[in-house]
Amino acid sequence: MKYLTKLPGIGKKTAERLLLELKEKVGTLDGGPLPFTDSTTTNLGSAADDAIAALNALGYTNSEIIPVLQKLPDLESLSTEDIVKKALKSMAGRK
Repeated sequence: MKYLTKLPGIGKKTAERLLLELKEKVGTLDGGPLPFTDSTTTNLGSAADDAIAALNALGYTNSEIIPVLQKLPDLESLSTEDIVKKALKSMAGRK
């Protein structure tokens, strides 16, 4: 995201929105599809999508985030804030 905000006319909010809207179309760095596709995103709800965007904004990559979220047993019932807190707690030793 930090590279997008260097472009003229692209601020933090616009960059975040671009990343959120394009994340499933771009894929991961290795060229493979993202584990959360349209069908699974619908099942997870917007809280997980918002948490992914928030963690991306903090500098984590999808390859770091997705495995952590997949391990949360109660993901569907958590709020965005709770998902972010649990994910950060889980990833604390990795960065």
